[in-house]
Amino acid sequence: MPTITNVEKLTPLQLKAYLARIGLDPEQALQPDYATLTLLHEAHTLNVPFEDLSLHLDLTHDTSKPLDISMANVFKKIVENNRGGYCYEMNKLFAAALSTIGFTVYAHKASVLWGFEGPKRAPAHRLLTIDIKGELFLGDVGFGGPGQIAPLKMIVNQEQTQGGHTYRLVLDEDNEYELQKLTRGKFERLYAFNHQITYEESDYEVNNLYTSTNSESFFVKTLFCTKPLRNGRVMLVENTFKQIEIVNGKENVVKSSKDVDAKEYCKLLVEHFGIRLAPRRVEGLLPLYEKQCAQPIEEKIAERYQQRFIAKSALDISAKLHS
Repeated sequence: MPTITNVEKLTPLQLKAYLARIGLDPEQALQPDYATLTLLHEAHTLNVPFEDLSLHLDLTHDTSKPLDISMANVFKKIVENNRGGYCYEMNKLFAAALSTIGFTVYAHKASVLWGFEGPKRAPAHRLLTIDIKGELFLGDVGFGGPGQIAPLKMIVNQEQTQGGHTYRLVLDEDNEYELQKLTRGKFERLYAFNHQITYEESDYEVNNLYTSTNSESFFVKTLFCTKPLRNGRVMLVENTFKQIEIVNGKENVVKSSKDVDAKEYCKLLVEHFGIRLAPRRVEGLLPLYEKQCAQPIEEKIAERYQQRFIAKSALDISAKLHS
């Protein structure tokens, strides 16, 4: 078994606040079992959006410094301020809640494969595995677009369906687990990871530095907010909105808006993601994004996403982090 990750825990009051944030009864008794893991995983992904608004709209964030992913800031942002986040925030908070309840949690890094071919990039995406009485489950509430809604059993070559979404795990040529999702009749690769290698909180600092400050990072280049639905997803990427419904494995766009202005943007944030922002915070930003882009929004996301994992010198990044 991998080395157990030293996961931060929530206080009893924080755990209650977290449960309320994800739409659950804060007073309910929870046991570290599969039913509870599924309940929490689904509630988190369906209620907390995957977003990077802080990198673009938060006037208090210094873009020359990494996003603050301390537990205090993550809890305040997601739970108290009703916001979302990306993998270093979302899976950090989720791991803390699970650990507080009594789950055995391991933190890992994955090499993202979604959207490009070729050799693996350096592992950078944060994800979790959870041990329940000797059985491992993949937990990930922070991958965004094609990510899972519920935990997945760590069993290879077995299709696992969640609503309209079908996933499977396979072993790749490096004997690593590769997560795949069925899309338009074919399985596409999402990411690969070694479940025997675990990481501590400090190990994610370099990745977060690049993700939140480098001009080539997908998150720095792209303003987005997205959330899965049981049978689809909603996406607000730059100034384009889409609501997608999955029926019999096929994706159908049921609602779409292009070139939304600041007022409409904030209205969509409230209506679909529960996030409230004043229009003045986005008025000067939206016009900077390309309009009438002929490239489908999903392809645009995948293309930019891979740039987050362009090889960089770990020494250079580490030097910047500690300068």
